[in-house]
Amino acid sequence: TAAFAVAAIAARENRDVATLDVTGAFLQAPMDKEDIYVIIEKDVAELLIEVAPVYGEYVFDPGGTITVKLVRALYGCKQSALLWYCYLVKKLKAIGFVPNPSEPCVLNRGDVKNETQETIAVHVDDFLISTQKNASMDGLILELQNAFVDVTVNREKVLHYLGMVFDFTVPGKVSICMKSYLEDFLKDNEINGTCTTPASNRLFDVDDESKPLVAEEAKVFHTSVARLLYLAKRTRPDILLPVNFLCTRVTCPTEEDDRKLERVVKYLNGTRELGICLQPDSYSNVQLDSFVDASYAAHADAKGHTGIYVAIGRGPIFVRSSKQKLVAKSSTEAELIALSDATSQV
Repeated sequence: TAAFAVAAIAARENRDVATLDVTGAFLQAPMDKEDIYVIIEKDVAELLIEVAPVYGEYVFDPGGTITVKLVRALYGCKQSALLWYCYLVKKLKAIGFVPNPSEPCVLNRGDVKNETQETIAVHVDDFLISTQKNASMDGLILELQNAFVDVTVNREKVLHYLGMVFDFTVPGKVSICMKSYLEDFLKDNEINGTCTTPASNRLFDVDDESKPLVAEEAKVFHTSVARLLYLAKRTRPDILLPVNFLCTRVTCPTEEDDRKLERVVKYLNGTRELGICLQPDSYSNVQLDSFVDASYAAHADAKGHTGIYVAIGRGPIFVRSSKQKLVAKSSTEAELIALSDATSQV
């Protein structure tokens, strides 16, 4: 959601944009909060000694292992992500950036009114950067290169970020898709044919007589639904409703559920080119538009279903389609539950 908001505002203000990847990010952060020791097993220890013979002096164990104290945040340690974030923020604060109070992985520097603002959205070691017209993208990239040493920069109008493609080529809007991800999914599923909609009006109906899938088929079903959920929450909200329902069926899927999944995949097969387009309106201030609706007693256990859509102008920065946690006694109560869920998100 934060990445979409940053991209939408960048498109609206025609900002300069770039992505930056920090190589070996965790290993730049010092392991200085506590003493952590790691045992290097014999096979790896032998390779280490072959590369750096000095480590042969530290093989005291008869089994050929080496025990080392970490001085950097090694990948795989539970502390490493936090240590990297603290190191990252310290570095960015040193050059004037301030974390956003609502989203600490978005940091800003400069003044919006004077059109000097610079924004960095961070996802682990991947940065999405935007600068207003009076701010220097070249200068910012140079500062980041000095701060994090080994970085890879991309300054094209079409950027790859978090498995998505952000296309800023048309002024005032950004198109976002996951075409290659979808192509790989469809190739793995070898689907034929298309459907005009991802679900029928009997989506929530459950046939208790339908045969359960065998273990291997159930595993494939679970994997496919999880992959589609990743796609739906990002760039294909049009399939989010049926995918969310199928998520409630992964523990014991049936042949009926598999047919519903097949329909979603056939729909995607016929709509490969679709994605989302974020196009904020030309207000003096960025305006948030929110829509929420509920379906009363849609599920077999009498629980309702909530749909939430939040946008900056045209195009969603946040979508949710979910089964309600409470059993409502009326359609009015179902709407109130949905409203409560949506308001906290907004």
